[in-house]
Amino acid sequence: MVTPGTCGPTEDANLNRFFHEAAHAVAAVRMGMLQITIRDENRKSERSAVSTDANITYSCLLFDGESTLDMLRRKLCATLAGPAWEAVSNLKVGVNPKDEYHSALKAQRDDDTAVAVIRNRLGREANLLDHEIEQIITEVWHNAVELIQSHSGHITMIGNAFNTYHSLDDSQIRMLFAQASNNISSEPGDVRNTIWK
Repeated sequence: MVTPGTCGPTEDANLNRFFHEAAHAVAAVRMGMLQITIRDENRKSERSAVSTDANITYSCLLFDGESTLDMLRRKLCATLAGPAWEAVSNLKVGVNPKDEYHSALKAQRDDDTAVAVIRNRLGREANLLDHEIEQIITEVWHNAVELIQSHSGHITMIGNAFNTYHSLDDSQIRMLFAQASNNISSEPGDVRNTIWK
């Protein structure tokens, strides 16, 4: 089993995308997403010959009685989890990962685009003003960083499996999540009262 940060620089760079997507997957499980899959698309970067892309897909349904705002916050947390993992795993001494929101997102074009879509939906569907949206994104970034820090074993287990198999479906992700939780139920549970309150 590989642990992030224990390999040489080249190996860490190659594993980075697997752990990044694993962070998204762990957050997606915690946020109650359905039909989670991660795949290594193995496309070549337009700027270099290095294969950089992996992909996560999931369904984010509105819980019974849940507001659109809370659903978008859950979706935002799953989206920010990859960049949050990057911020936590690439920390410089004395830097707080909670302060790294803008720079971490800037380095992740796909995640930055996904956050922009959620930002627009927060304005349109939840009728929030720009400063309210920025406050929510900052709060959810802090939640994502805390989630990453408290679920590093889950991310490592799923990231290693992803590195080995290059594709994981929902049942595999949930099984690995449960194993990392010492066989605690892999059901996502009701996260509404745990992450935002």
